Amino acid sequence: MLHLKAGVRTEVGHGKTTKFWFHNWVDTTLLCKRTLQNITPTSQDCTIDELWDAHSGWKWNLFANLLPSEFVKKIAGYEVGLGEGKDDQLLWSGASQGGFSLKRDVAIIRRDICVETDHVWPLIWAAPLPQRI
Repeated sequence: MLHLKAGVRTEVGHGKTTKFWFHNWVDTTLLCKRTLQNITPTSQDCTIDELWDAHSGWKWNLFANLLPSEFVKKIAGYEVGLGEGKDDQLLWSGASQGGFSLKRDVAIIRRDICVETDHVWPLIWAAPLPQRI
């Protein structure tokens, strides 16, 4: 399950269900793992829409000093609520339409497993077994 979670990303719509710090929406790494300082307890559970103002944009004073500039620049490229009423969606990263891809999941698992086991994969895929095992 941990490997599957690594392949999921969030496409932001209204931002009401996407956790700013704890969902993959900007990058493949959670923002909480990229902070320069501890996240304040009051902002830990913030959703994206809570850090966005429809009239003035991002509420930079609440988070910009906690992140490296490269992530602040990436966040600056997002505008929340462009499609009013559009829900946040979970998508499978690496697939062009966002659908699940076994090939992408295997790539994630391979990335996470030690290099010494790479010689085992060809044996697994070539094993004369039914596909559902």
